[in-house]
Amino acid sequence: GRGRGRGGGRGRSQSPAPLDFARRANSAISRTRSLAELAEVVAFYDARRFNEVNVATAYSRLGRHFRDDQRGTLDDQAWYLALETRTLALLPDLSGWAASSVTWSLARAARDPGAAFWEALERTLIARASELEPQGVANVLWAFAVMGRRAPPALRNTLEAAAARFCGGPAEEDEEIGNGDCASSDAATFKPYEMTMAFWALTRFGEAPSSDVLERFERRLPSVMNQLRPKELANVACGYGRAQISGGGVLPLLAETCAFEPGLLSRFVPHEFATLLWGLAKAELTCGTHDGVSNRAVERFETFLAKNVARFDDPRDTSLALWALATLHPKQTRVLSMRFAASSSESSHGQTTVTDGTKRAKTPTPAKTRDESWLALTESAIVAKRNLRSYNPQDLSNALWAFARFEHVPGAAFQAEFEEAAVAKITEFNTQSLANVAYAYASLALPGAATVLPLVSEHLEKRLEDVGSSESSARTESSAPTAVELVMVLWAYARCGFDPGPEAMALVEKACLSHVREMQPDELTQYLWASASLRYRPNASFLAAAERRAERAPAMYDTESVTLTLWAYATLGLAPSDALLERFADELERAEAETKTKKSAFNPQDLSLGFWSAAVLAWQPRSSEDAYSSKTELEDTQVFRVVRAYAKHLPTLAPDHVSPEGLSAVFAATLALDAAAPEACAALSPAWQTLAKPAEAAWRAAKTRNPTVSRLQEDVGSVLKRMGVPHELEKPVGDGLIRPDFALTDTFALEDADANATRASTDSNTSEGARFAKIARDKKTRGVVVEVDGPYHYSREPSFGVLGTHGALEDWFSGGSVAAEGAGAGEAPRGVGRAGDGGWRDGGGRWPLGSTVLRNQLMRAWGMTVVTVTYHEWERLGTPRAKREHIAELLERAKREDARRGESDSTC
Repeated sequence: GRGRGRGGGRGRSQSPAPLDFARRANSAISRTRSLAELAEVVAFYDARRFNEVNVATAYSRLGRHFRDDQRGTLDDQAWYLALETRTLALLPDLSGWAASSVTWSLARAARDPGAAFWEALERTLIARASELEPQGVANVLWAFAVMGRRAPPALRNTLEAAAARFCGGPAEEDEEIGNGDCASSDAATFKPYEMTMAFWALTRFGEAPSSDVLERFERRLPSVMNQLRPKELANVACGYGRAQISGGGVLPLLAETCAFEPGLLSRFVPHEFATLLWGLAKAELTCGTHDGVSNRAVERFETFLAKNVARFDDPRDTSLALWALATLHPKQTRVLSMRFAASSSESSHGQTTVTDGTKRAKTPTPAKTRDESWLALTESAIVAKRNLRSYNPQDLSNALWAFARFEHVPGAAFQAEFEEAAVAKITEFNTQSLANVAYAYASLALPGAATVLPLVSEHLEKRLEDVGSSESSARTESSAPTAVELVMVLWAYARCGFDPGPEAMALVEKACLSHVREMQPDELTQYLWASASLRYRPNASFLAAAERRAERAPAMYDTESVTLTLWAYATLGLAPSDALLERFADELERAEAETKTKKSAFNPQDLSLGFWSAAVLAWQPRSSEDAYSSKTELEDTQVFRVVRAYAKHLPTLAPDHVSPEGLSAVFAATLALDAAAPEACAALSPAWQTLAKPAEAAWRAAKTRNPTVSRLQEDVGSVLKRMGVPHELEKPVGDGLIRPDFALTDTFALEDADANATRASTDSNTSEGARFAKIARDKKTRGVVVEVDGPYHYSREPSFGVLGTHGALEDWFSGGSVAAEGAGAGEAPRGVGRAGDGGWRDGGGRWPLGSTVLRNQLMRAWGMTVVTVTYHEWERLGTPRAKREHIAELLERAKREDARRGESDSTC
């Protein structure tokens, strides 16, 4: 028994009661069989007259009689309060056993006696700790853990040292204590259940026990595992998980025992089963790894859940078990898959936009080798219970997150009930739950994302606003969102093409800025990738901090992270720092060295995307102060090191392993490099020789598709027609390599001659497009083209008001920029700038995307004059007359430029 009333005194009695009264009272207390009887006896004998033995016996009975449904009911019970008051007076004279009984019973009853009582009890326990037997040590540790109270260091250290002794002797005694006979009181060791209770208690606050305890516990546990009940097995797993201890080999054994010991798994109640799985998952015992849970054990657990989930009355147990099984599932190479599947831009003309395509198609999933019918059975049982509305926010998010991890798309009935429950409780979701729900909806491409993501955004904004407010200053740091949570939400937005708005993006950026020094390469990459996918250009201060972290992060950047980071910079028209490019070049060259001994480190689509990104960045327009003095200087830069590193991997790329969009990206990159650094491009060209013709074919095929003409484009065309300007919509120019929105047909006199010259070439090793590019470079193809650029051709900024820069920024939609003077001046990051010419110092506002800039660069390099009609200017014009005047002014300016270029070419 726990307590039994023995050893209550310390050799002298301070009780005012005579000895015969104390004996009668103790006898009556010992005979009680329920809490009600105990209350009656204590009241009858008057606790104020109790001595130390009476108090110890009363608390021992109290702990034994308490049922779980009676916990927390003593706070206003007069008989108990009298007992507690008397106990406080006698605490200094209680024996170690009596003090342990009081402690244990307080935890059983969930009674907090107050600070004065705890302090006196702790002093007694410290003084009497050496007297405690194994059961007393286990009871005290368990009680402090259950009450959520940390033991004072002196008490914790003493109890931990005792626990190490009671787990078993040192190595030379292994044979003696390894026989599993732990019931003997002479052995001075824990009984198996006491040992697991002590271990669980020592890990209660997420701290690992001492190495001595852990070594002895793990040495003895295998020999007594068959004596443990399901609750005790679950508590062991829980302890390992809470303290993040790998398990030293005992946890996989514990999992095997639970899964295959005849009849054992069927004795687990739902909460014990969920706790067992939670502990295995938190200890990171990923199935299939050499030190993880075996596949067959996990499959057994999955089958058990599917068959028994109908009797899981507590939603927490269902969702926790699902979450744990999903966590034990072999991890993807990347938590948030951003695999590249290139796709063309919104129109099919000369725009060289390259995106990662995740908004348009789900990432292909590997063939499944395991039977996952249990997921459908589990889902059906959950739907049949019709209790998703009773799930709390964490349970809801865990369940759907688990389905997403397994790539299991739930049926319409589950989705409808889940969405109804999530919408009803969205105000109660913390940031982790919001992140999990957003991730799941995006990962599974659920149609409800259109309803759920705006709600996630709205409530995430509120959470982020609260974090910095004075009203929430007393909150703990744990209430603030983590970088992983914020990145998950941004990833979901980008995956679904949901724009949360500049205010929301600014709040996320501000929150991430506080974590940026700890963010890992994957997290930095995912943040930049999501921002670029949504066309939001990070603020200069965030970008600088992110670059500093990326330059110094000890974790390695893999090839996918390098590629997607460069894609984000190229897409947004940003210029990476030299230090970051140097690190990326080093990483790519390391990957090249490894490729010589094993297969390529690149996914084929990533390689084509990375090559495109590097080429765009190499030819990125620069301001006069940043410009290279010569093309030779460009070839000596870190960005060209990156270009060369990607080019060296291109021979490993088989054309039939790359999507048409990926091949188009390779061709666009070769055109850009030929224009930016012809000699270097020629030297590198053997690297893409096998890709040249398939890449050009893919590019030309994209240009022959029927174009999508926007209303804005139609409006500009109608104005040109009314003005009598000869033009052709989506006319192929540059030998069919480019299809601008409008070509002014009377300005392209040399087009046919150039095309004929291209076809006359006899260089069989050079693609037709490359031959044209060379001729166009040498013999400029003059002509004027008109490009109509809508919102999807531009990046935008998060709200400066939220970021606190105090700059006078107009709304980005109306074309504003940071004022030239004031706190916001000069805060734009380096890049192409508002005019797309590298003039980044003109502040913020709307910047053209890197692909839009590249389109214009190519046409200008081939001798054309580009007129850009922007949506924001067009919308401000209003009247037909104003639009005609605007077009006339643009065309007059373009024709003057075209004439100057013609004169310049003729003198060369």
